[in-house]
Amino acid sequence: VKGSLALALAVALILAFVYSPFHTALHGNGAGGSIGDSETIAQALLQPIVQHALGFDDGASALSAGTFAASCTLGQYERCPFHSMPRDKPSAVLPGGATSCMLTTSSPYMFYVVAGNSNKLLIYFQGGGGCFDERSSAMGLCRQNVTYDGDQGIFDRNNSLNPFREYTILVVTYCTGDAHAGNATNSWKSLPNGKVRQVGYINAKAAIDWAKANFGASRLDDFVVAGSSAGSLGAQMWANTLLQ
Repeated sequence: VKGSLALALAVALILAFVYSPFHTALHGNGAGGSIGDSETIAQALLQPIVQHALGFDDGASALSAGTFAASCTLGQYERCPFHSMPRDKPSAVLPGGATSCMLTTSSPYMFYVVAGNSNKLLIYFQGGGGCFDERSSAMGLCRQNVTYDGDQGIFDRNNSLNPFREYTILVVTYCTGDAHAGNATNSWKSLPNGKVRQVGYINAKAAIDWAKANFGASRLDDFVVAGSSAGSLGAQMWANTLLQ
C-alpha cells in the first residue's frame, strides 16, 4: 500500500510540475522572455531529481560532516553573505528562530546555497512527499529531516548541457511534509514526544528572506523558480510572492 500510494502521489505531483502554467511562465529572463529551447533540456535535468524526491528511492542523502563546504548560522551579527560562500560548492545556512523540521528528534532546519553568478538566481523548492495526519507520518510518506540533493541534474556544474550550471542555486530544503506552506503544531501521540511542527511556510520564508537580503538590491538578468514533487506545489504557492 505504501509503495502504491507513494507512486500515485509522485505521479500526481510530477504532472502538476511539468504541465502547470508556472513551469513555462517562470522560466524567463530579466526582459520577460523565455529560455525556449532550453526548456526541454531543463525538464531532462530535473528528471533525476524528481525520481527520488519522495525519499523512497532517495538519491538524496542524509547530512554528514563533509556534506557542505561551509556553514553559517544567521544571527544578530551574522548575515551569512552570498559573497563569502565558495563558488560551485554547497554552503549550509541555519536560520534558527521559529524554523524547524517536523519532529523534536529531527535535525535542525537549514537551507543551502550553491554559489554561482551574482546576476543569475535559481530558487529550488525541494520535494519529499506529504504527511497530513498521524498515519501518513507513521508510514514515512514524507521527509522528516533535512537532506542533500547531490550534484546531479540541475545541480551538475560540470555538465555543459545544463543551462543552470552558472546560476546561484538556493535550495529551500524540505522536512515538514506540508508542501512548504504549513504553519501549525499538532499532537500525534504515536510519534516521539507527540509534537509535530509543520512550519514549511516559516522555513521557506527564512530562505527567501536571505535571498532578498543578498539579491534584492540589484536587478537579476535571470531568475528561475523550480521545484519537484511537493516542491513543485511549493514553487507554485510562492511564485506570486517571489515575482513581486
